[in-house]
Amino acid sequence: MKKPTIADLQDQLIGSQKLNELQLKTFMRLQTELAETHSGQAVVSRVEMDGVLSQLEDIQNRYKVLEQLYEKERKRPSVQADVLALKGRIAELEQENEQLL
Repeated sequence: MKKPTIADLQDQLIGSQKLNELQLKTFMRLQTELAETHSGQAVVSRVEMDGVLSQLEDIQNRYKVLEQLYEKERKRPSVQADVLALKGRIAELEQENEQLL
């Protein structure tokens, strides 16, 4: 199994952020429905309320994890610089190799 590249991790982070945005939209919709319920337009059972709270906690936990992943990736510019330096060195060595042939 190959190690994930920075691009793979960034793609994964972007995908996770999009998922989080969708979950936040769902939460906001549920919160609106809850507000309508409290205004007397509908009746919400305790089980439904617990479900909404559970979803909220899940979204908050996922958001915290995404923030941590983002911070880890943000703190890794040295890795990206090393990759660029290695690519440059590879190009130099390939040129030297061509000159020797």
